[in-house]
Amino acid sequence: MPKFSHTSLDCLASCHKDLQVLFSEIIKDCDCSILFGHRNQQDQDAAFAAGRSKLAFPHSKHYRLPAFAVDVAPYPINWEDYNRFYYFGGLVVGTAIKLLVVLKPIFE
Repeated sequence: MPKFSHTSLDCLASCHKDLQVLFSEIIKDCDCSILFGHRNQQDQDAAFAAGRSKLAFPHSKHYRLPAFAVDVAPYPINWEDYNRFYYFGGLVVGTAIKLLVVLKPIFE
C-alpha cells in the first residue's frame, strides 16, 4: 500500500484539514507526492516567476496558513504522462465527492 514520504507529510501538514483528509484517502488508492502546501512569499514569488502559479503573492491560496491549496502529482512523477494526470484529477474529484456525501451528514 502506498504511503507518503516524510517530505510529503510535512507539506500536507501545512494544508487545511479538509485537504489533509482528502489526500489521506487518495494515498490509499494511488501513490502520489505532495509537492507544496503552504508557500511563503519567496516560494510564491518563485512559483509565479517560473509560471507554475497564476497568482502573485499574497493572492495565492497557498499563502494562507493552513494552506487552502496543495500541489500534488501522481508518483512516480512523469510530467509528460498527461493521461495519468487526467486519471489522478478524476480520482481526486471523485474521492472529494465521496467524502462530502459520507461526511456531510455527520456534520448536519
